[in-house]
Amino acid sequence: MHINVGILGCGNIARTHADCFENIANATLSGVTDTNHESCKAFADCYGVKAYENYDAMIEDENIHIVSICIPSGFHEETAIKALRAGKHVIVEKPMAITSQGCDAIIRASEETGCMVTVISQLRFSDSIKKIKILLDEGKFGRILSADLSMKYWRDSSYYTESNWKGTKNIDGGGALMNQGIHGVDLLVHLLGEPQVVGAKTKALYHNIEVDDLSMAIVEFENGALGSIQASTCLNPGFSRKLKIYGTDGYVVICEDAIEELMLDGKLFDLGVNTVTNHDSARNHMVMETELHTRQIQNMVNSVQGREKLYIDANEGKKAVKLICDIYNF
Repeated sequence: MHINVGILGCGNIARTHADCFENIANATLSGVTDTNHESCKAFADCYGVKAYENYDAMIEDENIHIVSICIPSGFHEETAIKALRAGKHVIVEKPMAITSQGCDAIIRASEETGCMVTVISQLRFSDSIKKIKILLDEGKFGRILSADLSMKYWRDSSYYTESNWKGTKNIDGGGALMNQGIHGVDLLVHLLGEPQVVGAKTKALYHNIEVDDLSMAIVEFENGALGSIQASTCLNPGFSRKLKIYGTDGYVVICEDAIEELMLDGKLFDLGVNTVTNHDSARNHMVMETELHTRQIQNMVNSVQGREKLYIDANEGKKAVKLICDIYNF
């Protein structure tokens, strides 16, 4: 069965999704909808697809098999559940929802309808990340002792003032952690498991927003290892995300999705795996890669067709949201 996809939203990230489908042979972008009808028509004309009058019309179309949700975070829960109830599989941009309870509601709807949900966590599809995940699972680093996640980004004031939802509690759900930092948090829990928060502080230190532009947390993993998490949108000029993992038998430094340093048993290694992520996203939110998005969306399409297992389901998508909410609520 060939897969037809409809996109909800016409912003920058929606164009990333649309570009991905041009490289996926067994799926086609068929339509788009947005409350801004002028933008919707322009988007539809650009990609040569149907512009649906509204969201209901798109999800009621039996020719649409997957809905890709690319709208502000606070609307992810409602629109994902609505698509699932209409019998559509769902691709939803991060975060899956802005509360743990919202994630649970999506999980229930997916289980009750039998429709799949994947949450965009594209860094898990990086060759480097997959290599490190295997090494960790095989115990090559020995006992994990510590992990440091640094996401020191910069967004100028216009990033917030030119938007009616970014930096708001009800729609953005959070700031530097929930919006910009969630991909790094997802990597942390993917590689090391879900930790408990033992200390945290979040502040709006520079921007005039309702949520955090600087956050710090201390976490403890199941084996007793300690970790630190720092996220910001106020540290000029912005710095690439780094995740450092230290064990008794080695360590790794991951910059964005590339292996910057790897030492095992006292020997430095070069795995020859290159990054595909543009590091300028630390400074510029308009910078987007498509390769890793394409890999994840391809996995979703193949899973709907029964050709492979879904790599990131709704339960996986909840993990980063839960940890971030735990930090906010500490």
